[in-house]
Amino acid sequence: MKMRIAAVAIVAFALTPMASAEPSFDCSKAQTAAEKRVCSDRELQWSDRQLARLYALALKEVSAADRPALVESQRRFLAERDACGTVPLGCVEHLYDVRLQELAKRVNVHDAYAMFARGNTGGLRIVRFGSVGAVDLWATGENHHECGFEEDDLVQTGKGILRFHAKSGDELCRMNIIPDGDDMRVEIEEGCRSYCGHRAHMDGTYTRIK
Repeated sequence: MKMRIAAVAIVAFALTPMASAEPSFDCSKAQTAAEKRVCSDRELQWSDRQLARLYALALKEVSAADRPALVESQRRFLAERDACGTVPLGCVEHLYDVRLQELAKRVNVHDAYAMFARGNTGGLRIVRFGSVGAVDLWATGENHHECGFEEDDLVQTGKGILRFHAKSGDELCRMNIIPDGDDMRVEIEEGCRSYCGHRAHMDGTYTRIK
């Protein structure tokens, strides 16, 4: 599904399993129920950061004539998100997913947003920005052991492979996320146990669902 060529230098990141990052806005200033929900949910924080990045990229690439429509569509998204209020969390999640798909079509990046699943034991979301990609990956194993991995800036090779290489102390994690037809294959070259419980693993094929 993602095709290009050439290997690129690997960037090292600190190992921070399941670390909760911030969304694109200051949570201390969150006012609406939807904003507070985003601030309390790791996956929504990731979605909000990537959406803000895609929107900024779309603003750069859009023509002057089309810019007002893009800005208005973003305002509409924010209004709809805030209108979710205190209804079930799925309302906010759904709107972020739809908006990410919309913005992905407005940027000059091949397959800018995609979602995958490993049966009912794992999920993978990828947002691409050209030379880098953001990844949100989860997986479950026996006895409810879980894996959680998210990074905003994995290096992307010319073939669309996303590479992660990090060392923290004696801990090493080397991972490749590789296009496999329409699907993605997660290969762990070394380590990465810090991201998982003892009976869970992230590697395997994730089938495209969006």
